Amino acid sequence: MKGKSYKRWEDTGIYVDTYELFKAVHSVIYDFPKKDRVVLGDKIHDKASSMIAHAGMAYKLADRRKEEIDLFICDFEILKAYLRLAIDLKHLLPAKQVKIFSYIQRIDEGIMKWRKSVMSKIQASKVSNNDLEPDKQESRGGDGFI
Repeated sequence: MKGKSYKRWEDTGIYVDTYELFKAVHSVIYDFPKKDRVVLGDKIHDKASSMIAHAGMAYKLADRRKEEIDLFICDFEILKAYLRLAIDLKHLLPAKQVKIFSYIQRIDEGIMKWRKSVMSKIQASKVSNNDLEPDKQESRGGDGFI
């Protein structure tokens, strides 16, 4: 085991980018007017922190990985909508938008690759499981009608 280095899930790309996005949105929320800081800012903060939780669970729980990635994607899309609203309301300065949207772009690319990889593994396991099971229609002994 000596000499091998294992990558911790907290050090992986999507998790790191999500955490950096969380820090970035956390810092800009305080620039919002008080009313929007409480309403919109809290929603942005909640979605960003929820994304961190889903990313962590997806890395940790292989049997729930697809579901956690799907929940991550759902929260991610909602977060992007909230951020677009903040831009429309002129609460996000252009300089801060660049930083936030660079993380969003990296997460967007990474999560779709990860989901595609997970889906292909699921499909491959279904194909291999189907090869091991006898044909159900033949096992009924009939003409295929229920």
